[in-house]
This record gives sequence, C-alpha cells and structure tokens, in this order.
Amino acid sequence: MIKEPNFKQFGINPKFIERSNIDVLFLAATTENGLEKKKSHSLELLSKFLLQPFNAYLTIMALTKSGLARDDVCSAMIYIYYNSRKVRALLNYTIKRDLTLAENETTLFRDDSVLSTLFISYSKLVGLQYLHKILAEIIYDITVLTNESRMMNKRILNGGADEEEDFLMEMEPRTENVDVLHLKIAAQSVFNKIKTTPIPKDLKKFLSRIRTKNNKSYSNITNSVVASFMFLRFFCIAIVNPNMYGLYRQNLNEDNLKFLVLLSKVLQNLAFGAEFGKKDGKLNEMNDFIEANKNRMENWLENVSGGAGEERKEGKVLVDSLEVEEEEEEVEVGEEKYEKVEVSEAVKENGLKWTFCQMWKNRQVMTRFMEKRLDRERWIEMKHELAEIGVIR
Repeated sequence: MIKEPNFKQFGINPKFIERSNIDVLFLAATTENGLEKKKSHSLELLSKFLLQPFNAYLTIMALTKSGLARDDVCSAMIYIYYNSRKVRALLNYTIKRDLTLAENETTLFRDDSVLSTLFISYSKLVGLQYLHKILAEIIYDITVLTNESRMMNKRILNGGADEEEDFLMEMEPRTENVDVLHLKIAAQSVFNKIKTTPIPKDLKKFLSRIRTKNNKSYSNITNSVVASFMFLRFFCIAIVNPNMYGLYRQNLNEDNLKFLVLLSKVLQNLAFGAEFGKKDGKLNEMNDFIEANKNRMENWLENVSGGAGEERKEGKVLVDSLEVEEEEEEVEVGEEKYEKVEVSEAVKENGLKWTFCQMWKNRQVMTRFMEKRLDRERWIEMKHELAEIGVIR
C-alpha cells in the first residue's frame, strides 16, 4: 500500500513552515534597522513591492548575485505570489523576459534561468498529486523488488515460466541483457502512466503559455521546450530524488539509485527524440524503445501544451509495463480534478520575512546590481521604495 503524502503541505519548503527561525532572523534585521514598531508595515510594503513582476524578477537576480541559492529565492517568491493569487502574472512575465533575453534557441530557458527555477518550485507545489499518481507505485516496485523478482517474475509479467519464455522470445535480440529489459519495462510503465493520467489545469495552462509565446520566435523547437520543462525539471528530477517528492520514504540503496538515474536518462532521450550512441554502452539497446514511442511522445507534448499539430502515427509498443491490470484507455488531459493546494497566510508571511532578511543582509550587493541595470530615474524611484520598506537606509 503506497501512502500518499500530505499534498497541501509537502510542496512547501520546510524553512517557510518553521516559523521560529525566520522570526528570529526577521527580529534581528528589523531591530538593527530600527524598525521594531513598523515590522508589519514593512512587510505590507515589501509585499506590494514584490507583487510587481518586474521587481520580483530583479530581486531574484540580485539576491542570486549575492550568493543565495536561486531555488530558495524562487521558492519564497512562488509562495508569496501563489497565496496572493498572482502566480500566473509572475510566470507569464518571466516567460516574456527569458524569450527577450535569449540570443538564440541554445540560450532559451536554460537550466539556470529564473523561469526554470521558478517552474521547479511551482510544479512541485501544484503537481505533487499528479506526480504521485504516475510514479509512486512504479518507484515502489523498482526499489523493493529483490534481484530475483527483477528477473521477470510473476508480478512483472503476470504469468508463469511459460509466459516469461514466450515474452523473451518476442524480444530482439533474444540474448538481451535482463537489466536492459527491466529498464525497458520500467520506462514503458512510466510513459504509459504519463499518457493516461490527466495533467493538472495549472500545469497545462503554463505549458500552453510556453507554446504560444515560443511559437512566435522559435516554433521549430517548441516540443523540445515543453519537454525540457516537463521532463528535465519535473518528472526526471522526481525520479532521481523520490524522497524529496514524497514518492519513497526510505533510503535508497546504490543499485536502486543507479537504476533510477538510468530510467531518467531514457525518458529524457525519449522526450527529445534522441537515440543513444555507442559511447552510452548498454543504453543504446534502448533505442528500439525510443523509436517505438517517439510519435507517442510528440503527440503527448502537443496535447498537454495545447498544440494543434498533425497527429503522428503511433508504432507498436515493444514491451509490457509493470502494471498487471489491463492498460487504461487514454483519457482527455485535464479531465480529473485534483485537490486544490493552498499556501497559507503564515507561509506567505514567512516567505516575506525570509526575503526581507536576505535583502537586508545582502543590501550592498543587491543595490549595486539594481543600480547597474536601471536607468537613473527608475533607480532613484526604486531606491526610495526600498528605503521605505526598510531593507536599505
């Protein structure tokens, strides 16, 4: 039995739930700055300041320049915006900003971009239930099955020795390494689940926005861009870090970790339609799996992002999946309702306090960064706002 995590809380960084530590930092910063009597007013002003997407984007860039981990800064910003019901405004602004700054398609939405980091926090917040439906049982099977059960036992193949022999005879080449076959079965299981599980409305709207905006400048790589968000920054991160996403609660052994890393590589290559080469060793034996599912993947990427491309002919699946029941019929994306995730006022307040403390501690680097990127008139105006908030003097 797979126990579901508390989806309403699990997507939230613990540092924004542990109120006491942030309260101590905030008290120290406001006391040093002489703001003891204006603490709540400072937070109101900071919230108003940050809820302007341009200001939020510039603050993320400035604090990252100060040496803070970008994922921490982006997490705080997502909680502030999500509670204020303005998170789409932040994401839409950042999409436009990244598209404007990209020199060419190779620099578009890079792993270290603000949008990429915001999406990791956002997708974890709104997509945990979806992720759990797709991956939890499969990762459980991978991590708890013994080496003997990996050798295509009854649980995997839903049959005895005769069925196993018939199944292996269908594979080419027949001498295929069992680990590779197990990897194919796991990869097919995950992809089958992805195709048949409705995507949350919030994720679909984000991907649709990505496709709409990206098509205006780089339409030839739109599916690759959608794949980079959903696989590189969502599915694959969760597969190689299942504990962080509540998909597995015990420590993973080395064999399981290696297998999950290989599984993520296979799914990445499938998402981008890239076959493995000779230098990839046994993984090049996964190329028939990629070829068999390539059109399915292209159709799925267009479907979840609102594309209207031509439906590609889908080839025959080479291996069964881990599920023993009959495969589900494909369902309309967005059909299933997920429990609404909420970010409480307390979490938003902690996010504001944490951001205030970081802005105060790193005010010199932050102000130099902002001054260089703003014209003189806009910088004078922003400097006045920051002084009124209390993060600079």
